[in-house]
Amino acid sequence: MSLGDDVREALYDLRAQALTLMADVGRIERAGAPVLDLTTGVSAGTRTTVHEGQCRLKMPTAAESERVFGDEQFTATRFLAIFPHDVYGVHIDDTLRLLSTADGDAAGFEYRILTIPAGTDLVVKAFGCEAVA
Repeated sequence: MSLGDDVREALYDLRAQALTLMADVGRIERAGAPVLDLTTGVSAGTRTTVHEGQCRLKMPTAAESERVFGDEQFTATRFLAIFPHDVYGVHIDDTLRLLSTADGDAAGFEYRILTIPAGTDLVVKAFGCEAVA
């Protein structure tokens, strides 16, 4: 057995184990062009689903930054949205919505994707994001 075979076998086991820890269900969406409703005259944005499935929202420890808007200062907290390794096509500024989660504090928010992981032998894809609504 070669080293490459050992790595592939270990990756398979690690990926399967990581999937068991993903207790949430999330949907990553991309904003589309606004569509005008001719009846109401109201323009509404469309969304395309990029991926929907198991995930885990995790708050890393040292990922807060101070922001100032006008006269107000607040702290923005970064999160990690952890998805299986085979999730592709996600872009910066896509949004994550948790469809199912045991964390009542995380539900109801929309999270903007800020960073995209890249690598050959990833166990999971950990997208950096922050709550926006």
